[in-house]
Amino acid sequence: AGGGYAQVVPMEDINLHFTGDFHAITSAHNLLSAMIDNHVYWGNAEDIDIRRITWRRVLDMNDRALRSIVTSLG
Repeated sequence: AGGGYAQVVPMEDINLHFTGDFHAITSAHNLLSAMIDNHVYWGNAEDIDIRRITWRRVLDMNDRALRSIVTSLG
């Protein structure tokens, strides 16, 4: 949670967002999602079965009130 000799003890209790890990994971996950979407949109040369894609987009959010939002109902 900082540079140099800065430490938080115990490290397991620290929020990962301090280190930027959540952002990196979210960005990598969404990059793969965009690549799959783009591949399917431009012809699906690998013949990916779009009915079996379960890879969803992600959003880094820590607000408990937003964690139970249901999308794609319509």
